[in-house]
Amino acid sequence: EGRRRPIHVAAQNGHLEAVKLLLKLDPGDINIETKNGATPLLLASGGETASHLEVARYLIEQGAAINLDAADESGKTALHHACGLGAIDMVVQHLLEKGADANERDYGRQAPLLLAIEMRNEEITKLLLDHNADPHCQTPWGMNALHAACYVGSAPLAQLLLERGAAVDATDDEGWTPLHYAASFDSKECAELMLDSGASVLAKSNDGWTPFALAV
Repeated sequence: EGRRRPIHVAAQNGHLEAVKLLLKLDPGDINIETKNGATPLLLASGGETASHLEVARYLIEQGAAINLDAADESGKTALHHACGLGAIDMVVQHLLEKGADANERDYGRQAPLLLAIEMRNEEITKLLLDHNADPHCQTPWGMNALHAACYVGSAPLAQLLLERGAAVDATDDEGWTPLHYAASFDSKECAELMLDSGASVLAKSNDGWTPFALAV
């Protein structure tokens, strides 16, 4: 138990026929875990090709567990893997349509939406928001989705979040607003978007820094 089995290898490499054969030989392997807690579905969901989508779809059709009851050792579900490992958006869409929770947190309190934003993936971010992902979700240190979009310098993601109700002057635990992140990480487009949306250039962080001071 806990060893990496042929079905794990087949799923991770997107080999649908091999997965079908292995499940025919032992249907009980559908949710079997590696020593790190990864199931075949988790491994397939992190793939980047259409064949990975086919494997993920097949596993779900055969009854693979989707949400927290099938998380790995860090609490990441198939949706976390798909959002955080650059999977094609159709994998994410299929998981969501089959009931994956767009707001499920892993053990580090990381939400799928934050992982998608870290990957600068606009399509997956939109899919998550369309399936009721919380645009105000935060890390344990208070960085929310809009902070993250400005941190990675993606104005399109920031615009999408603002359209879904993200607060332009929300602060993290250090008192930083999205504009602080945009100014600190030299994202001109994000900074302009925040200013156009009413962000304060003189908002002070807990240690007294304003976005203006960070930018000069």
